Amino acid sequence: MSGFGEAFGKLGTGRWFDTPIPVFLAAGVFFLGFYAWNQATTGRHLAAIGSDEVAARAMGIRTKLLPFVVYGLSGLAAAMGGLIVTSQLDGASLSIGNGEELTVLTAVLLGGVSFKGGRGSLLGVLSGLLFLGALRNGLILLGVGTFWQQVSIGAALFFAAALDVLYQRLERIALEKATDADEPGDLKETVGDD
Repeated sequence: MSGFGEAFGKLGTGRWFDTPIPVFLAAGVFFLGFYAWNQATTGRHLAAIGSDEVAARAMGIRTKLLPFVVYGLSGLAAAMGGLIVTSQLDGASLSIGNGEELTVLTAVLLGGVSFKGGRGSLLGVLSGLLFLGALRNGLILLGVGTFWQQVSIGAALFFAAALDVLYQRLERIALEKATDADEPGDLKETVGDD
């Protein structure tokens, strides 16, 4: 499908104050998400659900409704991204966006979001996304083929996943050491001379 009209084309190619409209849309979505994650109780509730859903439910957090709403908002953001790409290309195809899941997953993991949940930040995800954009742009400028671009993104994903596993192991070791130090058998009573 193609030929959606000039008005729809402005969504992806139009400019406000000499800045592309998609930049304003992305910034608006980012700042809403940043507020919800860092300032509102929603972010703390989501982190609690990601860390331990049973404990979050015991604290009174809606562990079914909140993820449902977040997944719905994620789908809405993906639909908005699809509309922007369709507007930029003035056409739509079922194959547009294939393989972008790898890029998204890599950006999220590079940004410090844990596989298991409960840890991450939007600024970290933004930095991961900017890194991947710079990597892909640099590879295009060097004339590297599409296949090797995907290989490099896959290597970045592997590196990010390995860092996530390493971080979780280091966190577990530190927690075990702290737990061992708190056990009564390890504590020594010292009596001072009076």
